[in-house]
Amino acid sequence: MRFLLLAGCCATAAAQSLEIGFEPPAAARQFGDRVEVVVTRRWPAGAEVEAFDAAALAPLELGEVRVEPLLDGERLRFAARVLRVGDYAPAPVVMRWRRAGRIESLAAAVPPFVVGSLLPSPPGGIEWLPPLPPPSPLVRLLPAALVGAAALSGLCWWWRRRRLAPLPSPFAGAAGKGALEALLALPLPAPGQATEPYCLAVKRILRQHLAARFHVPAVVRTSEELVAAVPVARDALRAALHDVDLVLFAAARGDATCVEVRDHATAFVRSAS
Repeated sequence: MRFLLLAGCCATAAAQSLEIGFEPPAAARQFGDRVEVVVTRRWPAGAEVEAFDAAALAPLELGEVRVEPLLDGERLRFAARVLRVGDYAPAPVVMRWRRAGRIESLAAAVPPFVVGSLLPSPPGGIEWLPPLPPPSPLVRLLPAALVGAAALSGLCWWWRRRRLAPLPSPFAGAAGKGALEALLALPLPAPGQATEPYCLAVKRILRQHLAARFHVPAVVRTSEELVAAVPVARDALRAALHDVDLVLFAAARGDATCVEVRDHATAFVRSAS
């Protein structure tokens, strides 16, 4: 059940009244408390009443208001907060109305109360935070550790780049040694022997000659790419590489095939020299 601390003043005819109270009622409050201010106003029938001035309840901070109509007046409910410490004793609130060309008024006192605070009184001196502890020696070594890690990363990158750098072609001196003499010096496989070793040797000599003569990465190029990269004797080179691929990848057999491989390879070397 809620109670109101009422301080009002009624006219002799009891046709008008002004009542002001707080819910919940209390003679002492804390800073920041939320309260409800209830203002009940009644005036004579047919009178024109002046609107309620919320500034009369200063220094209360008034918020949302709810209006409850009455038969002979109204009841206003303000949501308020107490935002000042000390004694709260505002001036009386006045209600004015006009009736039959005359202005009449009625005053009512507001219930006083005291507002306290949870802070100590007097507040006391400023409490400074304790000094921070000295930094750990590991923190001082952090910049040096970062520099060392960066240097190690750079060294690893350089070493890997050095290892992955393209090495000079091992076939660069093939032209100087004489690719034609190397081809002619290869012995043809005897009847019944495997032809793959002979064709691999011819393939190696051809690619050495291409790398040294035309400066192309012959080791990593396909046969078609080598033919497209050579500006001369393309038909002879195409025939030689075709014969080699036929033996290595198509499992061709026979002495005649090895002879054709040698003839086409020597013809290309003679034409391209």
